[in-house]
Amino acid sequence: MRWACMDPSRMPDRHKDPHAWEATWQRDFDMYYGPSRAHNISDIFPHLATEILASSSDTAMIHEQSRRALSRLQGGFVRNVVASFAEHNFEQKWRQAGQQRREEAILGGILRAFNSSMHMDLRRPWCPDSSLRHLAGNDGMVYIQTLKDLLPSDVGSAGAPIEELLSIPCPVVDEILTLNNEEEANTGHQISAIQARMMRQECMVLILGEIMCFFLGTPEQARHVVPKVYKPNLPSSLASIAPAVIAGYMKHVKQQKDALGEGTDCEKVVSLSCFTCGVAGCDLPEDKRLRECPPCKLVGRSIAYCSKDCQAADWKRGTPVPHKIVCGKEWSAELMVQHAARKQSALAPSAPWLPPAATGFKRSPALLYQMAMLKDSPDVDYVLMNADNAELKLPIMFVFSNCKSAIVLHRNRAMYNGARESVVILLRMLCRYLVENSARDTGISQCMIVRQLEVEYGVDLGPAPNLVRGRPTDVDTIEFNNVKFEEIVRVRAALEKSTILEG
Repeated sequence: MRWACMDPSRMPDRHKDPHAWEATWQRDFDMYYGPSRAHNISDIFPHLATEILASSSDTAMIHEQSRRALSRLQGGFVRNVVASFAEHNFEQKWRQAGQQRREEAILGGILRAFNSSMHMDLRRPWCPDSSLRHLAGNDGMVYIQTLKDLLPSDVGSAGAPIEELLSIPCPVVDEILTLNNEEEANTGHQISAIQARMMRQECMVLILGEIMCFFLGTPEQARHVVPKVYKPNLPSSLASIAPAVIAGYMKHVKQQKDALGEGTDCEKVVSLSCFTCGVAGCDLPEDKRLRECPPCKLVGRSIAYCSKDCQAADWKRGTPVPHKIVCGKEWSAELMVQHAARKQSALAPSAPWLPPAATGFKRSPALLYQMAMLKDSPDVDYVLMNADNAELKLPIMFVFSNCKSAIVLHRNRAMYNGARESVVILLRMLCRYLVENSARDTGISQCMIVRQLEVEYGVDLGPAPNLVRGRPTDVDTIEFNNVKFEEIVRVRAALEKSTILEG
């Protein structure tokens, strides 16, 4: 079985007739994921193709560059999604929009994703759940749920890449990419499955993110930097029998480059980018340029850095392996499979005192955004937001040690499992702080705090439960709702050691 939709020449022009173009995609999805669909990856990739992947010395390098680019793309996507839910009230606006408006946004976002990245026609076949018909289902709530399903249980500070490959369950695709015993023994099939999952993830992130940007009228996502495309470097035994396969692939690459020309809104074809931060050579100032690693260049690999800092970071702490281990050495396909199988941490521990989520507790996008802001400012205990002005935020920082220990305790309990009793105590402490600092023109009311916590933790706090009235004489006399002294001492000790607080 081959993907007929991989051939862009048979598709209607998406610029002239986007609805016909999307209808063709839907017809292909119905065909290839229908009753007669493939059930194994070997039904899609012929033996020769997998042998080429396993034998090319460039396969592992291209995979590593693509993985790093994807980790940066995921980090930016997740940060943008949680910020849009929290600051722009995206879910409510999406629900209130008419179905026609939602479908326009979905199709517009799909088109923007295709206009901003190369090879989308090769990636989207792995994404039958990216179609207009699917995402617009259930009055557009399928799209909202898909966004939430893609979010991790934690997010990093601003701009932090997400190394772990996020995923959206899709039974028909998962069935194909789950290898049987015979395929597990074939390195080429393992590589094919790894690359297919990455292509699926990249495509879904681009499409889902562009739909949100289109709906909110915000600029497109950061341009996706495509790693340098190499002609496969094959041993003579394969090069002699596979010229047609290689020639067809390189012809497709040229067609993609010609389609993304200068002077358009489309992404420029990037020949080289910094291996650490991903900045493209064409985006550097005129007085700077990328410098390639000489030992790697001798073995035919183009590993470049934009600065000494990026080079040093990759040398010592590169993922999934520091560069000092592989510098000047050829990367084998077996090494690529080994690295892909390693469990990567989704985040750097920028704020280790924030707890992981309890099993079965799904953090809301708004709560993930709150945690991201706390990681950006470790000294802040909480961030209050003005519901009428997303730009106006009030960082809460308790000074007295007992107050600080108590709010961290209940905040982390609430973030751990969403316990309503901890959210109520957190609410009272935040309201007390607001009253104590009422001289400041924050524009944030106690009712706004109630609504913010309800959205973040998914609990119903009622109209205004036990809100604080009047000005206390001493902030250190806050009612801690029977918090045991031993708990406060333990929390304070944990803060000093920066350990994760458990409820």
